[in-house]
Order: sequence, then C-alpha cells, then structure tokens
Amino acid sequence: MNAGAHAVEAIVVALLAAGDAAADVGAELDAADLFEVVINAAAAADRSNILSADTYLLHIHSAIDAQLGTGRNGKDTNSKGEQQRKATEIHAGTSVSTMGIGMSTHLERILANTRVEVSARKAAAAFAALEEAAAAHTPRGFARALRERAKTGPAVIAELKKASPSKGLIRAEFDPVALGTELEAAGAACLSVLTDEVFFQGGLENLRRVSAAVKIPCLRKDFMVEPFQVLEARAAGADAILLIMAALGDEDLRVLRDTARTYGLDVLCEVHDQEELDRALELDCECVGVNSRNLKTFDVSIERAVELASQLPEGVVRVAESGIASRQDVENLRVAGFDAFLIGETLMRQSSPGAMLRELIG
Repeated sequence: MNAGAHAVEAIVVALLAAGDAAADVGAELDAADLFEVVINAAAAADRSNILSADTYLLHIHSAIDAQLGTGRNGKDTNSKGEQQRKATEIHAGTSVSTMGIGMSTHLERILANTRVEVSARKAAAAFAALEEAAAAHTPRGFARALRERAKTGPAVIAELKKASPSKGLIRAEFDPVALGTELEAAGAACLSVLTDEVFFQGGLENLRRVSAAVKIPCLRKDFMVEPFQVLEARAAGADAILLIMAALGDEDLRVLRDTARTYGLDVLCEVHDQEELDRALELDCECVGVNSRNLKTFDVSIERAVELASQLPEGVVRVAESGIASRQDVENLRVAGFDAFLIGETLMRQSSPGAMLRELIG
C-alpha cells in the first residue's frame, strides 16, 4: 500500500473517531463540521507535540466542544458534551470509548482501528530485522505448559492488563516486567500480555521485555487480523497468539493458524457461543478458550462458559476466560471441565497480584 493510501486510511479513521465522539454527546455535525473538528484536533496535537492516539482523541473531544460552542448547529450541548467526555476518560486524559461511527459493537471499533495500525506498521517494517528477532526466540510451549500444570492443579494464564474499553483504567502503576516476574513466582503457568495500545494501553515492547524476563510461556493478547502480526509476535518473544472467532471469517482464521504453526507458535482460539465453538474445533487449535465476556456488549456471564464446557473435546487445552474473581469460581470451572484459567482484572486490581494469584490457586 502506498503513502497516499495510508493517508486516506488515516483520514477515514480520524473522521470515524470524530463522528463517534459527536454521536456520544448527541451532537449533530455535518461532514464539513467533522472535517473541521479533525483539522483542529490535528493542529492541537501538533502544537502539543503529543501524537499518541489516546491524546489525539482528547483533542477530538475538545474540538467538538469548541465546534458546538460556535453555534453552527444551533444547539447548546456543551454541558452534555463535557459530561460525556469526562465519563470516557480512564486516566490522566486517556479515552478509550471513541473509535468508530456507525459501528454496532465494541469489537468492530477495535478491529477497524487494528487494521489501520497494522497496515501502517507493516508498511514501515524492517522485515529482515523482524525475521532475525523471530529466529532468536525459541517458543517455550504454551499449550504444553498448561497441560502439565493442569495435571496437579489450576493452570493460570495471568494477564498483564493496564486498561480495557469496558472498565477503563485498571492499574495505574503498571510495570509489566515487575508484574510478570511476581506472577511467575506466585505460580502462573503462563502469562498473557496485552499489546493493543489504543484500547488496552499495552504494547509490543511490554511483551518483548516481559518475555525476556520470565521463563514461562507468553501469549500475545491482541486482535489478530493478518499474518504480519504473527511475525511481530514471535519477534517480540511470544509463544502463542490469540485468535478470536468473532473477529474473522474461517479462511482468514485458517491462514493465521497456519502462519502461527509456521513460526512454531501455539494458538488459543477464543469462542463465545456454540456456533463459534464448532468453527474453532474445525481449526484444530491447541487451546480453546471460552470467554465469558460478550465482545459485542462486554457483559460477563460465567454461566456461558459452564454451558459450553461439556462441548470441549479432551484433546484440547480447555481455557476459561473473563469474570474469574474467586477461588470458588476457579473450582466451579474446574469441575465443569476446564484445565486453565485466564485471569487479568482480578489480579491487576490488587496491591499484590502475586498474593491474589496464590489465593486463587489455593
């Protein structure tokens, strides 16, 4: 893709963000208004010398407030706009709720942003260096580690998560290496490292540093949409990737699975209902995770995982994801048939995540 095409994509994403932000506050802005919002936000970002996506979204909100203040649409909605903007800030001026006008789900917004970001990274990538870094990392056997731990007790995938679209900021003081080593010492079988920057405040650098600091396998937790991300994952020290069945069609998922196998990475296929489970089993992934969180609404129901547990075959590592908050939750899910448990927020909200993990494992 050439530079012109990337520029068009960037403009489209900016307009989507502006449109969604305007819709959030009930503002009726036409196309000309939205273009002016984008231009003003870009100028403000340039003046501040801060080019992060999160800060740019704040400039979008400020530009909308200013636009509404001009009275072009004849409505005084500044007060509402300010309330909505503050409600979406998760910490120190970081917002994760605005990324896509006309998109019906959180997942669609995230995927749209991911595709643009991946396209830009791929265009600028030094492939030889990435391949060299990938070759330097020997995958440590994510699925194997979970199977071995599950023989003697709960196999926990401890997730390093700073923020999320549904909960905002989860852990303000976030040192991924310190957290990773603490959780490894506390008994985590594997780690899950968020690498999405805009919505989860993660990053590939976090994965790279954590993987180098621990001996246990690491999962790259992100929204995988194209094979380039698999190369990125291994180059950053990942031992496995996540594939979300709700995110892609079967052919795209198959390509990503095959690419993962080419790079020696295990795959955790994430499902939310029976239909997705049936599709995942056709992919023959090493691990199948049942996410109790509905990615379209972000509602959580552990009962959803329990219902699907009996449908998971013996040959895969059966992983329960989301909503696990107590030792009893772990025990109930083990009884239902799960081998492993992906736990993030419950650990990240504690002053001592390691102590909480020991309590959950028992």
